[in-house]
Amino acid sequence: MMYKMSDGNVFYHVPKTGGRAYKAYAGKEAGATEQPRITGNPNTGHAVANRHPEGKIVRVVIRDPVDRFLSAYYFTQRCSKSGPHKNTGAILKVKKYGWQDNPYEMCKKILNSGVNDIDKLKFFHFNTQYSWHKKLNPSKVEYIDFRDLNFKKRLGKAPPRKSTDDESSLNEIIDSVRVLYKKDYDYFQSISKIENITSTWM
Repeated sequence: MMYKMSDGNVFYHVPKTGGRAYKAYAGKEAGATEQPRITGNPNTGHAVANRHPEGKIVRVVIRDPVDRFLSAYYFTQRCSKSGPHKNTGAILKVKKYGWQDNPYEMCKKILNSGVNDIDKLKFFHFNTQYSWHKKLNPSKVEYIDFRDLNFKKRLGKAPPRKSTDDESSLNEIIDSVRVLYKKDYDYFQSISKIENITSTWM
């Protein structure tokens, strides 16, 4: 979903990239600073951009595909058990596919089924960032590093998950994500101006 900002440009909220944290930081209630503010509805929401808005700079947060996959895994697992998202189509679809005990087992199940592109499963929160970005013009995008967002104030009631570095079978997960999210790696690698953000992912 695109949110209007005070400087006439827009913020694009892509799932599992810390969009809620950015909106809390740049929201209209956040106070006046030189930082452009979101002037539209600050509530969460997602819709794929079918074109780059004419004459606008699009601000979008980008995230390490491994960290984002883990976030999507734990988010959908938690939501499948309780909460307002429990019976949404996005959560029920993953639940029907079948949960595995940990993220690596989930990766193995997907790859062993012959799927090597996560977008083919149409798991909303797991879809590649590329699938959300592909209609954007990179020369007119302001990419924001997920790691630069301020998470000192937890948003909502979701419990914090363990650090990616503490994840069991991390090397195996990384290898799996590089296959399932190849479009993300190829896409981000093609944009030279974000090398300072993506260099540690590649």
